[in-house]
Amino acid sequence: MAEFLLELLCEELPPWAQKSGRRELRERLRAALRERGFFGKDAEVRDFATPRRLVVMMEGLADAIPPRQEHRRGPRTNAPEKAILGFCKSAGVTREQLQQEGEYFHAVIESPEETLAKAVASIAPDVIAAIPWQKSMRWGSGELLFARSLRSILCMVDGRPVEFELVDLPDVKSGNETKGHQVHAPDVFAATDFAGYEKKLRERKVILDSQERQKTIERESEKLAKEKGCRLVTHPHLLETTAAMTEWPVPVLCSIEKEFMELPAAVLLQVICGQQGYFALREKDGEALAPFCIAVADMEATDDGETIRKGHERVLRARLKDADFFYRRDVEHWKQAREIGQEAFIKAGEEELHSVVLYEQSYAHCTIGSQAGNMARYAKAMIEENLSARALYFRHDVDRQEHVFTPEEADTAARLAKLDLLSEMVREFPNLQGVIGGRYALQAGFSQRIAAAVSEHYRPQGQNDSIPQTSLGRCLALSDKMCILGLFWKLQHTLRHVSLLPRGSGDPHGLRRAALGVIRILLEAKIQPPLKIWIRKALDMNFVLPSQDYPEEEYQKLTNDLFAFFIERLKVYLRQREGLRSDVVEAVLFGSDNLLDICRRAKALSTCFPDTEEGKAVLKGYKRAANILRDEKVAADAPLPHEYALQEEAEKNLFQAVREAEWGIQGEEGRLPLTSSPEKIQEAYIREVACCARLRAPIDDFFDQVRVNADDPALRENRLRLLRQTCRVLESVADFSKISDK
Repeated sequence: MAEFLLELLCEELPPWAQKSGRRELRERLRAALRERGFFGKDAEVRDFATPRRLVVMMEGLADAIPPRQEHRRGPRTNAPEKAILGFCKSAGVTREQLQQEGEYFHAVIESPEETLAKAVASIAPDVIAAIPWQKSMRWGSGELLFARSLRSILCMVDGRPVEFELVDLPDVKSGNETKGHQVHAPDVFAATDFAGYEKKLRERKVILDSQERQKTIERESEKLAKEKGCRLVTHPHLLETTAAMTEWPVPVLCSIEKEFMELPAAVLLQVICGQQGYFALREKDGEALAPFCIAVADMEATDDGETIRKGHERVLRARLKDADFFYRRDVEHWKQAREIGQEAFIKAGEEELHSVVLYEQSYAHCTIGSQAGNMARYAKAMIEENLSARALYFRHDVDRQEHVFTPEEADTAARLAKLDLLSEMVREFPNLQGVIGGRYALQAGFSQRIAAAVSEHYRPQGQNDSIPQTSLGRCLALSDKMCILGLFWKLQHTLRHVSLLPRGSGDPHGLRRAALGVIRILLEAKIQPPLKIWIRKALDMNFVLPSQDYPEEEYQKLTNDLFAFFIERLKVYLRQREGLRSDVVEAVLFGSDNLLDICRRAKALSTCFPDTEEGKAVLKGYKRAANILRDEKVAADAPLPHEYALQEEAEKNLFQAVREAEWGIQGEEGRLPLTSSPEKIQEAYIREVACCARLRAPIDDFFDQVRVNADDPALRENRLRLLRQTCRVLESVADFSKISDK
């Protein structure tokens, strides 16, 4: 078995290029070698990336492929001559070499013995040239597109160099030579096998494995933090990015001047981690930030890192000075609310917000300003319609007055929420939207409750972000996201020639994220409104081209379309978070627009259907019964079966089992209202599913022992009614026709 090693040495590759480049190079080489028969079931592949190189290593490959003969079927004998000649060209044979077998032409392709080295030499140039890049460049006189300019290619099979060259870059030829660290070991060295190649790189200050570089950064950074009595602020994405920017990472401890430690922690983290890519430190026994941070250099210093440390501190000091300047100016502006009055301050900000354009289509004469006004009206409507006041806090907080807010507080918070868009801090650091607004609200004299709501109204912003923790914050977050969704759905209906809604992987306006945020808040905070009412209000709040009149049927269609969008997002969320199948979620919709109730029903249904033996048997019986009823055209509202007309023991047992299941589903006092405790509701749903599962044996016995299509028309009609009643009871719990039994 052979070993194959390929390295592309180039200029500094950004992290995104390393991630996509190593993946594409690996998969394309593997596919090409598998097609030729070299990559078998025992072969293994590994890929690596550093800022200057992409590496693929394969082992367990076949040394050579013996001569072989392939029979390839072509077009029919009566096919057009152009199609036949095209097949000949693709198969590499002449028209005379085709063989006729039945109604088809066949080509016999003779393949000579091929070695792995020869195959690699022919495959590699095309693979390198075909790698797709998000952004690419040309250099010199060549036409090859690559993320950064290529400098050399190392290519070996079993320690022997494989020579080839790229058509557009005749100066870049493959061989067995490469370079180490560009500062510590810039000289050329020869490689043998992969183990020797990796060892020589390490000797020349290059760690090939990015995971090892991450562990090195984390381990050495924690040591430096411990020496100062601090702890490292873990940041997986920053750790991954830093490892992708270094071949020989060396953490360096930097100090932060005392004057800058008065800045809010969010601002400090944005500058240290967001702008500079350094690692922040916290005090050992608290959450307060320590006056230190850790930068990661890509080289070892001769003066214990003193020069590197001073350089990083100088750049960081300049950044923090800018942030401090912007913050102090904003604070002075917001303190004016104490002098001119909070209402006057908000009105002045709202006037200025009209210049902040949310969406613009100049050729369509459509300009949408800030959503602050819509959001305030929506938040107020939520409370006035009793859709929130007692539902927007966790159920165990019912008696805690700090979670109860007034319509006036919601109105003030909603009008205040977007005013930080006018601040210099948000213009410089867009990621601080909301967070810095809450800080400024306190400076302006607003209550802690309002400030907290403003701070968290953008949450959740991602999968790992938490939902707002205050009831007023949840109210604002829901209002903001619903208004954005309503705006773009209505705008898409108006500007039909413009694509605004998500398609494929594209979502330029973040509508999937907004819908997922609404879903997470509703489910995690256990809020259960009729979602279609909220959607309709969101559509009503948004004024898009006011001169156009929308008929009621158009509004209904928009409402249904947006609700269907929520359901698709809900399926994805429940599949990823709860492991629930999409067809199970689909089965419990049947007219409900309460997402929390849909989630509870889906969880209960998944305890039995479709993965248990009882569940599979009931599904099979239901679908068999449904098929019979469809073929016999039995109406959904067919009368109940007559008990006195039952003859066989199996149909009597099914009749009694269906009656007991119906009683069990309804419960002693009927179905629980949604205002009942979550625990009782979930218990009720599980009980309903269990009642359905217990129908397995009676349904099986009925189809095994009873002939539905009896000769007596009255008996046949009664048995069809029994099947209809069985399906009706099952369908009161879920639409089992939606669930796959595979």
